[in-house]
Amino acid sequence: MSAIRSQPFLMEKLSPHKYLMQIPVDDQRLFNANMVSVPVSVISKGGEDYSEFTTKFDNTSHLNPTSVVETSQVQPPNYTWDTKTVINYTTYDNKGNLLEYKNSGSVPTTIVWGYHQTLPIAKIEGASYASISQFLQDISDKSDADIDATSEQALINALDVLRKRPEMSNYQITSYTYNPLIGVTNIIPPSGIREQYVYDSSNRLQRIIDINGKILKENKYNYSPTTFYSSLQSKPFTRNNCGSNSIGGMYNYIVPAGQYTSIIDQPDAEQKALNDINTNGQNAANTNGTCTPIYCSLSMNSSVGISGGGSISVYSSTHYKLSFGFSSGSNSTNLPWTTGVKVATILGTCKPITEYSSFNGQVYYTVQTNGDVILKTQTGSALPNNTSYNYEIYFPIN
Repeated sequence: MSAIRSQPFLMEKLSPHKYLMQIPVDDQRLFNANMVSVPVSVISKGGEDYSEFTTKFDNTSHLNPTSVVETSQVQPPNYTWDTKTVINYTTYDNKGNLLEYKNSGSVPTTIVWGYHQTLPIAKIEGASYASISQFLQDISDKSDADIDATSEQALINALDVLRKRPEMSNYQITSYTYNPLIGVTNIIPPSGIREQYVYDSSNRLQRIIDINGKILKENKYNYSPTTFYSSLQSKPFTRNNCGSNSIGGMYNYIVPAGQYTSIIDQPDAEQKALNDINTNGQNAANTNGTCTPIYCSLSMNSSVGISGGGSISVYSSTHYKLSFGFSSGSNSTNLPWTTGVKVATILGTCKPITEYSSFNGQVYYTVQTNGDVILKTQTGSALPNNTSYNYEIYFPIN
């Protein structure tokens, strides 16, 4: 049995779908090239009649088939015996692709290879390769450049130009385009009526349509697809609807593992979970997060003659707003406004953990960690005596 499997063989065929045996055939060249599964001879029996088709490898310069010979015998009452060559493989390219073959009547057929010599793009019946090869370079180049719908249409146009050449008028031409690694996308038979092959997102043939979009054939796939499940995901949000007298607390919005599924891929399932977080996270925080009231007040620095008042409120989830008004007092011109004067002190829990300085468009200000509010004039000059001022300044909530 091992000897039979290690050599080229002939097949004896009792019916269109049954093979009786595999018999070794001695061809040392095929054996040396490890072409051990090539059926070099096929025998078909029907009653007492039989025919044998033998593939020849007569060209010693290569290992490609050169012809197929049919030997047939008809049993009583005719007792006839006949041997004839049914096909000759005459020309190959440098990659072993068949370029031309001839049938039993010596009628040639040319095969044109494209997509970098990997796929047949035209079959030209009646033409020898040598007689038309000078017309084939353009379609070959166009197929090599076919990477999208635009370049594919350029190839179709080039194939149509070839079909309409006067030199091709006596030949039957069938042409093909492809999405390599997916499948054929167009077949244009000798009639010129194009069939388009449409694939789904999984690169399965979905339908065949004609040039007018009419469905000629449609496939349905009903097997259960792979399901991808989202992983555990979460994101913290700050409650932002507590009003001006409370600070919103943090709320962690969680999407449990497996909450969302996808039949596309894992990133699609994860994106659905992220979409949930982005859509619903803040609303959940505003419903379920805490609101902590603030108890803060402002004491004006009367020790330098400043009088007035103000209030502290929550401006946003990240900042306090200090609104106050004061009179500069009778000693204002003697105060160091160019380097900074303490005008008030924040009492309560609204003091910053780290000192914060900024400019509100009117004055420079600093809020210190002990609650002192320091103002410095923009112009570098002192404030006049007994003059009223109103300011709003902002600093971060720690």
